[in-house]
Amino acid sequence: LLHAAGLMTPAHGSCRVFGCETDSFDDTHMAERLRVGFVFAGGKLFNHLTVAENVALPLRYQKELSAAEAAGVVGTLLESLELTPLADSTPANLTASWRQRAALARTLVLKPELLLLDNPLAGLGVRHRHWLQQFLDQLWRGHDWFDGRPLTLAVATDDLRPWRNPDRKFAVLDEQTFAVLGSCHKVEFAQNR
Repeated sequence: LLHAAGLMTPAHGSCRVFGCETDSFDDTHMAERLRVGFVFAGGKLFNHLTVAENVALPLRYQKELSAAEAAGVVGTLLESLELTPLADSTPANLTASWRQRAALARTLVLKPELLLLDNPLAGLGVRHRHWLQQFLDQLWRGHDWFDGRPLTLAVATDDLRPWRNPDRKFAVLDEQTFAVLGSCHKVEFAQNR
């Protein structure tokens, strides 16, 4: 995921996203880089900012919007993710489940075309796991936030069971080799070998 997001250079080989080598995701390739959203495990929110400020940060930094200009966009997104009551809370005052949801909102605010998620279900309660899986399912099918456009998701996880769905495609990283397996049935077959 770090390679695809352009946050780490591959030791060997290359990684291309949207036709661009990710090791060259510098300021001259900012448009391509912003097409990729990344949700870190645990959220990685700024503790000195409120949830609303964390979510607004990409709009303020990348789109150079004022706080007032960003507020309307942020409010709509917070409502979609059921975060409105927590908008003025700081991450330190939230459970891991709500921090993860706020981190997802911060990533979605720029409307990426590819969403990279690092172990998004880790540490979440059952209710939040269920909510997140349903929400991610809406995203890849076409959510209102994206005007019905489907969003491509790439999820890294250590447990494939919650992700089994005949419509999803799977790949595994085994001993530094990335192997595309395809459907969940092929994953089950590979595990039984």
